[in-house]
Amino acid sequence: MNGDKLNSEYQKEIEVVRDQIDELDTKLVALLESRMNISSTVAEIKQKYGMEIFDKNREDIILEKISSKVENANLAFIIKNIYKEIFANSRFLQRDKINAENISKEKCNFKN
Repeated sequence: MNGDKLNSEYQKEIEVVRDQIDELDTKLVALLESRMNISSTVAEIKQKYGMEIFDKNREDIILEKISSKVENANLAFIIKNIYKEIFANSRFLQRDKINAENISKEKCNFKN
């Protein structure tokens, strides 16, 4: 097989797989955005009841559930790590939301 034909076949084959990844990425972005929006609502509830942002027990339970759903055991570690990053970013979002609301309340209560 000459180089041009090999390169052409490679390009066709890799493009099909990359298109599948692109479709999944589109779905993942929408799902992650929805998750972060819900996480923002969780921040409001935590703030209302004076709860801490970090809930290790909840995160451990989610990781356990996620691990049990992974069909390919070789990917369990990687998927758990991805979820740990999601958790970290959710906590960041929650802190940011609570801090922004506290700053806003302080501005409303500020008197000259």
